[in-house]
Amino acid sequence: MVTNGAQGDFSPAGSASPGNAALSIQALLDGDLRSAAAVQPLLGPFSILLRVPFAGVADLLGGDEVVKYQAGAFACLLGPVALGIHLGDRMAGKGAGLIARLVLALLCVVNPMTLESLAIGHPEEPLAAALVAGAVLVAADRPRWAGGLLGLALATKQWALVAAPVVVVAARRGRVALVLIAAVVGAALLVPVTLADRAAADAVRDAVLDSHLVSLLSAWWPISEDAPGGGSARLLPLGATRAAIAPALFVLSAGLAVALWRRVPRVDAERALALLALVLMLRCALDPATLQYYTVGPMLAVCAWEAMARPGLPLIALLYAATSWVAYGLLLDNQGDTMISVVYLTLVALFAALMARAAFAPVGSRA
Repeated sequence: MVTNGAQGDFSPAGSASPGNAALSIQALLDGDLRSAAAVQPLLGPFSILLRVPFAGVADLLGGDEVVKYQAGAFACLLGPVALGIHLGDRMAGKGAGLIARLVLALLCVVNPMTLESLAIGHPEEPLAAALVAGAVLVAADRPRWAGGLLGLALATKQWALVAAPVVVVAARRGRVALVLIAAVVGAALLVPVTLADRAAADAVRDAVLDSHLVSLLSAWWPISEDAPGGGSARLLPLGATRAAIAPALFVLSAGLAVALWRRVPRVDAERALALLALVLMLRCALDPATLQYYTVGPMLAVCAWEAMARPGLPLIALLYAATSWVAYGLLLDNQGDTMISVVYLTLVALFAALMARAAFAPVGSRA
């Protein structure tokens, strides 16, 4: 984290864009609540509130803007750190050795996707991913805790709503309380900020949801259309927008969760985490504007699943990290559009099939 000098979207001198949290954090450090409400980025307030004290300490110690960003990023990385420690403890209970536990715990924090999220200015992505994975892990025994974690995830990045059905089916009791707590926690953080400046909230959301653009790392790329007037931009077919796709992702997640629940009424954490990884992989592939750092979510879900399913060296998680680095790093930098799209979709299909097999394997057998 401290060796990363990039800030990406995090720009105190920039404009109020959907991905720039710097203006909100600086406004809160200055005690200017009105300005903080007027520059709402399209990410929930939880990570911003979490980062403010750390950035404030860095400011008091004379740190520059990069140091303040790094301090806030450190706060967000505490989520993956906690997840890694928890998974290591669970692996120890299954007889895993120290090396396997350390590798898995470190992989939750140090992986190509998390490094990309830091470089691009979005340390809240690994925080949201850790919160969602943690909610699934504790849902069976502590549904109220799971609801709290899910609510914090929703107040960090709203894509966590896609994972909500998985958390619900992972709970064996107290599902109503789980949903209510998640809704209350999420609303308590999201609603006041939105109401403080409704125009700012609507503007930043419309800028993202009204987008027609298609990312090269999206499954929509092969059927995308050329933008009018030429250029390299590609658009969703039939004039569709990102807003039309987003509800379908939640419906897909809910459908898969119900299908798993009907197949295995008592869904254990292992199956639920495999389903979480599958859902988040599909979310990345089917989001028209997906970016490399979105893959932090499935990365941590795969880590959590492997810790529960095969508590040895996390070979599948390491393979997922390595192939993602190849697809999003080497190929994205050096090959043509068609090659990147083919490799990306092939990798998604292979790992999604593996996670689907792990989630939906017949009772009494495992993938």
